[in-house]
Order: sequence, then C-alpha cells, then structure tokens
Amino acid sequence: MSEDYLVDFVTNLISQQRQMLDHQFTEHEWARHQQWARHQRDIELPPSVDNEFEMGTMVRHVLDDLKHADMYFVGKEFNEILTDYYDQTYDGSDEPLRFDPISRLPSPLCFIVLDQLQPKNRITSDKTSAYATEPSANDAQWTKGLPDGVDQRRVGFLCREAEDGAIDIRFVSEYAFPFMCGGYKIGGGLMFPSGFSQGHIDDFTASIIGISGAFSLINNPRFVIQSLAGTRQQRKAANKGQGVPVEAWHKISWNIDEPVQPRDGDSRTFNMPLHYTRGHWRRNAKEDWKDVEFIKGQWMQWIKGYWSGHPAFGIKKGYHVPKIGSAA
Repeated sequence: MSEDYLVDFVTNLISQQRQMLDHQFTEHEWARHQQWARHQRDIELPPSVDNEFEMGTMVRHVLDDLKHADMYFVGKEFNEILTDYYDQTYDGSDEPLRFDPISRLPSPLCFIVLDQLQPKNRITSDKTSAYATEPSANDAQWTKGLPDGVDQRRVGFLCREAEDGAIDIRFVSEYAFPFMCGGYKIGGGLMFPSGFSQGHIDDFTASIIGISGAFSLINNPRFVIQSLAGTRQQRKAANKGQGVPVEAWHKISWNIDEPVQPRDGDSRTFNMPLHYTRGHWRRNAKEDWKDVEFIKGQWMQWIKGYWSGHPAFGIKKGYHVPKIGSAA
C-alpha cells in the first residue's frame, strides 16, 4: 500500500457515506446495500422506514466521528507480529479472554486501518491461523454490493473508548453501510451485538483481537514511530473538503533506526526479537489478591500480557528484521 493510502481511503469513505445519507443512489443500490447489511448481521432487519432510520443514524454518527477521530494506518510489515499476537492471545481454551491496559485506545476516538484486515488478507475462522490469506467460502461477502469495475472494498474500524474501559468497534467499509461489529473491554473480554451468528462472532473475534494488538504496539513508543500519513497537499484537502484536522493522520512504522538501549531491569531480553507473552490465569489464587475472579469454583488471578525484546532484532517466529523504509 502506498503512503497516501489512508488519506485517500478516508476521504473517499466520507464522500460515499455522505452520498448514502443524501440518498444519492438508485433504489436498486439501496436494496443492494440493505441486502449486504442483512448478510453481515445475519438477522431480520426492521420494516423499511425503521431500517432507513437505523442505517441513517449510524452513517451520521460515523461521519461526525471520522472528523474527530485520530487516524492510524498499520501496514503489512506488522502482519506477522499481529498474527503471533492473535495466536498467543486466542489459544482456544475455555478460560475467559481478558484484555490488558496496553490495548487501550491512544485517544478516546480512533479510526484504524490494518493491512492485515483488508479483504485480500481476510481472516477466516476455519484456518489454523486466524490471519489466512487463502480464499474461503466466507470471503464472498467482501465482494457483494460492489459497483461494476470494483473488485474489492477497503475496510477500517472506528473505535470509541468509554470511561469504564469498554471499546466499541464499528466496521466501516466502502460501498456499504457501517455497522457495530463488537468490541472489547479493558480488564474484561469480548463484546458483540445481539443477533450475531456464531460464524460472524468467530470472524470478528479475530478482527477485534488484531485491532487490540495493533493498539498495544501503537501505545509503545519504544517499538513504533508515528509519522504523518499522506502528503501535505492531501491532508490540507481533507481538512478543507472533509473537515478532518491535518494533524489527525498517523502512519505507524517500526522504531528501528535509533540505537537500542535497555530499560531498567530489561537487560536480559532487550536484545531479543520482539515477541508477545500472552496474559493468563493463575490458579489457586486468594480472594484478596489483585486482579482475581471466581472462575469454575476457584479464585484465579489474571497475569497481564506484555511485549518483550525489540523489533530492531527481528520478531518472533520468522525472526524477520524489518527494514527502514519498507513498503506499507
């Protein structure tokens, strides 16, 4: 993806959402969007007038939030480490999943675009790794409702964090109405709208975990650098035409061009490849301990997950060392 990907995508997205709101599309296109939304939510929608109100309200909220959100683009150089983060976090056990403070949003309202979660890299729940690149039966939904000459849609996730640490996530895509796809809570687990099928829960579980992993990296300046995304001309045009502040755009890159210095107490692991140690439940805990819950008849303590090592020395599994200026 090119340097101007994020700004180009968001400005086109805002224009399309405004067209939907202004009903600047044919009756056939409206029906096509309704059909796609039904497929996504896998539930019966209300009668036509309520349906239009529900969708229109969501579009209005998305348009307003996009103008106030911090924008983040996480390129393909992060795909491998986010795959590892998913594999570490979601191990298939029946113990409850918990999200740690490192996955908070950098600001209360964020729009994030991950190369890993674009249709060409669609997550499928029937593969060994959640971040599969091979086609599957589930991937057909990402080509429905597209205009002639367009073979796939670009997607992003609009995230809002409440005061209690709950983060709701809206799926925002080209050529489609936005919808709430779930979320997660800091110190808690996954959240999904009522009516979601198990298939969509499985699919968006992987997306939400990937998003939380991306934010856990963004929140750590030792590992990543935030630079302005797009060109100066693009950012000024987006501010003038779409109302997005020029300073809202962030491209995330590995922090590998400066000498690496260990932190206090970090001398044993700082020169290791970057890797994630997942959080886990410690059994036989005491009721008065910190971060404990009563699970399956016993008190268990949550041990928070954390990042170790540094990307300058590669990343876990493939031990691939990112290169300065690698393509996004």
